[in-house]
Amino acid sequence: MRCFLVGIAGFVFAGLIAAIAIPSYGDFASRASLAETINAAAPLRAKIAEALARDPRSVPGLASSATQEPLAGSNYLRVAADGTIVFRSAKHGQLMLFEPEVRQGVVTWKCIGSPPKEVPPDCR
Repeated sequence: MRCFLVGIAGFVFAGLIAAIAIPSYGDFASRASLAETINAAAPLRAKIAEALARDPRSVPGLASSATQEPLAGSNYLRVAADGTIVFRSAKHGQLMLFEPEVRQGVVTWKCIGSPPKEVPPDCR
């Protein structure tokens, strides 16, 4: 009887660990795939920032050519005429928006993402 109770206790303990670990791993995998796609977008953000700092009128031409190049890890990419980048992660479907803001020739990026718990901490 004691062996049976130890087996049941072990089974319950394993179930509790699985109930905690499996959802946590899913969140980790979603954040990792989004971070990979954000890193792939870094060169595009740099090109747009350079164009905005140099001549904001050149951004629409850059935006139209940028949407024709695939972004690694993304199944949706749009670049607006003002330089705003919108993409969706292909693996888990998170949506990210990077909006440039130019102040005194310096470009900073505002980022917005969905779902909020999966976006990087600096975008929340």
